[in-house]
Amino acid sequence: MDQDILRKALEGDLAAFDSLVIDYQDRWIRMAMSVLGNHTDALDAFQDGLINLYRSLKSFRSEAAFTTWSSRIMLNTCLRHRKRQSSRRNREAAYGDPEALDGVAESQSADKDLLDSERARALRNAISNLPPKQQMAVTLKYDGQMTIAQVAQTLNCTTGTVKRYLHRAIGKLKIELRDYFK
Repeated sequence: MDQDILRKALEGDLAAFDSLVIDYQDRWIRMAMSVLGNHTDALDAFQDGLINLYRSLKSFRSEAAFTTWSSRIMLNTCLRHRKRQSSRRNREAAYGDPEALDGVAESQSADKDLLDSERARALRNAISNLPPKQQMAVTLKYDGQMTIAQVAQTLNCTTGTVKRYLHRAIGKLKIELRDYFK
């Protein structure tokens, strides 16, 4: 990332901020998809995250890398969205959701699509059941495509701690998902 673009964005230059968004948007959207599990919700969270990020630019200090600082803001935004999503699902379960009864499209690949969808849902659920630090480490490392050092900086811990979080999380995921990924 060009430090001049970052400096201009911090000074309020919208074109520079747009350039930063273009550089990082794929990473942030993948992270949002991982946390929220649905493209529409991920894009909503991404947009809210951009607003939060822009509003928080004045508080950015160069003590942390922009990558880790911005990813933390996006991750927190996604976690808030997931909390709201969970509340909405609980209400829908209590009162019924007619859209949940829509059928699966008929095609030769419907079974495969259904299996892939079920695996993805199971993986998202398993990740969401991990302890918060392990969940954040997995999301930042694999969906945020961060290095272990960047994850450590984002979570404000050592690289050894991140490695421990990841090792334990992957062990739990292997056990919980063994039936889905034989």
